[in-house]
Amino acid sequence: MLDAGYWMLDAGCWMLDTGCWILDAGYWMLDARYWMLDTGCWILDAGCSMLDTGCWMLDTGCWILDAGYWMLDARCWILDARYWILDV
Repeated sequence: MLDAGYWMLDAGCWMLDTGCWILDAGYWMLDARYWMLDTGCWILDAGCSMLDTGCWMLDTGCWILDAGYWMLDARCWILDARYWILDV
C-alpha cells in the first residue's frame, strides 16, 4: 500500500512537472511571438523614419531647386530691366 501511495505521489508530481513544463513552453512561445512582433514594429518604424527622412531630403532638394529657379528668374528680370532701360 505504501509503495502504491508513493507511486501515485510520484505520478502526480510528474504530471505537475509536465503541466509546468507545458505552461513554461507556452509562455516562451508567447514571449517569442511578442519579441517577433516588437522586432517587426521596430523594423516598420525604422522604415517609416527612413522614408520620412527621404521625403524631407527630397522636399529640401525641391525647395533648393525652386529657390535657384527663383534667383535665376530674378536675375533674368533684372537683366531684362537693364536692357529695357538702355533701349529707352
